[in-house]
Amino acid sequence: MIKSPQQQIYDAVYLALLKLYPGAVYDYLPSEKTPYPFVVIGEQYEQDQETKTTLMGKTQITLHQWGTYKQRREITDMQLRIKSTARAIRKTENFSTRIKVLSGRTIQDNSTDSLLYHGILELEIQFI
Repeated sequence: MIKSPQQQIYDAVYLALLKLYPGAVYDYLPSEKTPYPFVVIGEQYEQDQETKTTLMGKTQITLHQWGTYKQRREITDMQLRIKSTARAIRKTENFSTRIKVLSGRTIQDNSTDSLLYHGILELEIQFI
């Protein structure tokens, strides 16, 4: 059975991130004992439409990066590398893809006892 476009794009992004940051990419928020910095692949949304001959659409994926307050530079460097890597994903198993929109921000996060920096990248990827 063919995987959905959403899953194919997720898998491509996940594998590309693993090559960049082996052992530091998660599809869930890891325990507080996990060393910083790390990346979490978060929410994903999809809008598609089918024609007589093809399925096309777009998907949005949120990528989160966390680091300590001393790692702000590392977080912004990670965002730059992730953007470049995401732009290079041009194909999945059954679809051609391209980045339509890439936006990001870095915020302070006080959800733990220590101040963290939380990078958030929003990728919108078109598939056909």
